[in-house]
Amino acid sequence: MIGKFISKALASVLMDKRARENLERKKKKKKPRKPVAAPAPAASPAPEPTRAIPPAGTETEDVHQLIMDSLRAAEEELAAKPEMTSERQALIQQALEIQRSKEYVLEDLSQHER
Repeated sequence: MIGKFISKALASVLMDKRARENLERKKKKKKPRKPVAAPAPAASPAPEPTRAIPPAGTETEDVHQLIMDSLRAAEEELAAKPEMTSERQALIQQALEIQRSKEYVLEDLSQHER
């Protein structure tokens, strides 16, 4: 239970929404394992049932692929954003200077009153 919570928390931090949805879809596609029925008493021994056990690294590879997809999506999103123009940068600088110049109003107030 704690492992599932930690897994979801890490996924929300490391993966974007689309990658998390892909992971959930892949988990849902996996067929649930059928419970193994108790062998019925028989005169001849029944052949041992074979279960399809996925290779050991499959889940790790899936997670790695989802992380890589998330990173690619984040890079694409950053590349799609426009560069900051000089006008916008100047406006931000002006706003910060105005904010600094008005801080004196708060200096007389106690921490609780702020």
